[in-house]
Amino acid sequence: MSYASGGALLETLGIPFFIGGLTTVVVVVALLLFGEALVRHASTAITVALVLMVLAIGVKGVGPSWPATHEYIADRTMNASYGTVILNIVLYIAIFCSFIDSGMATSKGVIKSKRDSLVTAVLGSVLVGGCTMIMNTLFASQMPGALTDSLPVVTALKRIGMGTHFHLIYVTLAMLAVLSTGVGFMCGTVARYEGVVSSKLKVGSVASRFLIIAFFMVIAIALGQFGILAIVNWGYKIFLSYMGVPVIYIPFMFILPYWVHKKYKAGQL
Repeated sequence: MSYASGGALLETLGIPFFIGGLTTVVVVVALLLFGEALVRHASTAITVALVLMVLAIGVKGVGPSWPATHEYIADRTMNASYGTVILNIVLYIAIFCSFIDSGMATSKGVIKSKRDSLVTAVLGSVLVGGCTMIMNTLFASQMPGALTDSLPVVTALKRIGMGTHFHLIYVTLAMLAVLSTGVGFMCGTVARYEGVVSSKLKVGSVASRFLIIAFFMVIAIALGQFGILAIVNWGYKIFLSYMGVPVIYIPFMFILPYWVHKKYKAGQL
């Protein structure tokens, strides 16, 4: 997704998709090998900047978009049945849970208490929910075209006349978010498999990190050729949703709390 998003974002600035995607992958690899801590420290600033940008887009765009959004809602246009909608909600939660593996690894040393965990969960839910509602209002006014638009935010920026400079700022911030996300997920992968690769292949830490990163980056470049929409509609749904529900979602939401409660009562936590 980092490859596809980076390629699509830079393509709006006139850079070929493949070159933009490859550049994104190379930068992610460089940051993983040399600047992992820098990305972690910068991620908060990037998040704040993106939230402020979404708010600015909302202030500028919700008003002009509301008549078309209202018409879309009033027409009660259903792009799917209620059953499909509810299923997609459950599957979307599974996608968020699927990312917890890398999130736990990258939050080591940052979230130090239950209070930190609760604040992160609540603040994250409010920010994600609020920003999603703002963007959904804009996207509803672009229906049905938004369904086949890989960069609907860029389309919205052009439609509401935010200007070239704002477009450039958005692409820059979105690219930073793509890079920090890619580094965060790969950081968790490296943390999990580095010891195994090092012991099995009898290589040092740097070599094992490089082999893991190279393996997943080759896969990323190959799958990234299908584009954002294909990755979201098929890759996310199959690997993060349908497979994520039994493997991660159910254990994380139901089995893990029971396990923690049992250990707590036994005095082992």
